[in-house]
Amino acid sequence: IVVVIWQGTAFSFVESPTVCIHVETATTDKDGRYRIPYWRASTEPSGVRGLEPYVAGVYKVGYQRSTRRMPDDLGGGDQFLRPFKGTRVERFKSIRISGVNCGNAGESNRNLIPLYRTIYEQLNALAETKEEKYDANAYLNKIEEIELPYEEASRRDEERLKRIRYEK
Repeated sequence: IVVVIWQGTAFSFVESPTVCIHVETATTDKDGRYRIPYWRASTEPSGVRGLEPYVAGVYKVGYQRSTRRMPDDLGGGDQFLRPFKGTRVERFKSIRISGVNCGNAGESNRNLIPLYRTIYEQLNALAETKEEKYDANAYLNKIEEIELPYEEASRRDEERLKRIRYEK
């Protein structure tokens, strides 16, 4: 799963923070190639300049990011994955930090659901401790906050948290 965000610089007198406006995801083919639909804001977001797409993350079950990079003249933006070799705890930690957020993306946050669902399924399968179950639940909650009305997502989250808290 490849995640591309459109980000720009927000105007500010003190600092100019980077803000995410839109997000898309795609699944690669067997050769690692993917297509992201062209997106352009219908109107330039107020106070944001330099809006550009950026590959914010890549994820594949059983893999982790590699430090290997292509030279800039050969497409230096390429990101590589390598098979994960480590303990269950190390795998859990590496998956937990795989998420991408795009706070100002509005409806396009729905495009993150395939990533969040894949991460949740992996974390849930690996979770053994209460803390790990809480972490896995956080991804399920992210999905439900996108798919469901806020009150329903909150109610479901609270019910799951109670079950985790009181399980032996």
